[in-house]
Amino acid sequence: MSNKFKADVFAAEIKITLDKYASDVTEAVKEAAVKSAELCRDEIKRIAPKKAGEYRKGWKIKTTFESVDGKTVTVYNDKRYELAHLLEFGHRKGNGTSDAPPHPHIYPAAAKAQEEFEKMIKKEAQ
Repeated sequence: MSNKFKADVFAAEIKITLDKYASDVTEAVKEAAVKSAELCRDEIKRIAPKKAGEYRKGWKIKTTFESVDGKTVTVYNDKRYELAHLLEFGHRKGNGTSDAPPHPHIYPAAAKAQEEFEKMIKKEAQ
């Protein structure tokens, strides 16, 4: 048998290596999605208005989609979801004479979670 290099064997080894790398990165991205959703949920709970106790405690996460190459994790409020927009952006009070000020807590938490997600992905992809 010849000691010559076989191109098809080399190509097969490269494919196996790249497939393993892709699989590892995909799993890391899925884990990062869950971790960043948890971070987002915890941050919302931390900075949500204190007076809205049930609303504040009602933040949850759930996997809304998962496939071989992707995962979607949703952060939502299952107790008082109707308050999210009103508290985030402010609203006119029931008596119609004054405005309730906005309490930004969702978008800042989402931005922080997105930054952490990107950091986790970059770290894993190296």
